[in-house]
Amino acid sequence: MNNQSSITALMSSFGRAFHAENEDHPVFTDHLAKELMTAEEYTAVQNYIQALKAAVLTGTKQYVILGAGMDTFAFREGEFLAKHQVFEVDHPLTQKDKIERITRAGWSVPDNLTFVPVDFTKDNLAERLTASGFDPSAKSFFSWLGVTYYLSTEAIDTMLAALSELCADGSTLVFDYPDENFFDATEKRVQNTIMMAKAGGEPMQSAFSYKELEKLLEKHGFLIYELLTPDDIQRNVIHKAGADMKAFEHVNYCLAVRKN
Repeated sequence: MNNQSSITALMSSFGRAFHAENEDHPVFTDHLAKELMTAEEYTAVQNYIQALKAAVLTGTKQYVILGAGMDTFAFREGEFLAKHQVFEVDHPLTQKDKIERITRAGWSVPDNLTFVPVDFTKDNLAERLTASGFDPSAKSFFSWLGVTYYLSTEAIDTMLAALSELCADGSTLVFDYPDENFFDATEKRVQNTIMMAKAGGEPMQSAFSYKELEKLLEKHGFLIYELLTPDDIQRNVIHKAGADMKAFEHVNYCLAVRKN
């Protein structure tokens, strides 16, 4: 996929689409994801919204999707977009490819959606976001899902430093991350995922224990507000939805709040 969307972006889009179409009791429904993928890509690859809406009740004004990939939130949540600003941040080539797919699908880009092309290895995130209309003084919600796996610890540290600079007091950051046993896990689907990422040219690099994560977040002014382990997700999300699936082993979800 030269000069196109990353394989991980397509895999994430496929996962959302496949789940929505094939699960009798879906935990998360995204019926638009498939429209951004070609039939070939779809065949070949075969809770955060609730947190966001809760944050809105406490004054959150802006929603930033980091590493947005093929995320379709802005096209599914018209009511939210009518009142709040949404910024999609991703690599310029990934965004170019996504915009072409949006055009091919016949969709219209909402007025309150702003695409912010950022090469995280070279560009200054704070500068690019503020230049695109982001207000650092406003309470914001940052979604950083499906990304930390592929970054080095140093790159994650750099990103948290940039987010700390951008976040007004009380802003929220939600992200997923693999625990310290991820790379040595015995579960076949964990090892398959690691191998697929490596084969796709985007090898997974980082994993954290709770204490390591807590220390890293505190360094940049973030406090862990809620953390969901696979057992928590199984019990509180999947079982409540009545879905017949199993939470992915060794993957946790963290909600952190910026406190000055």
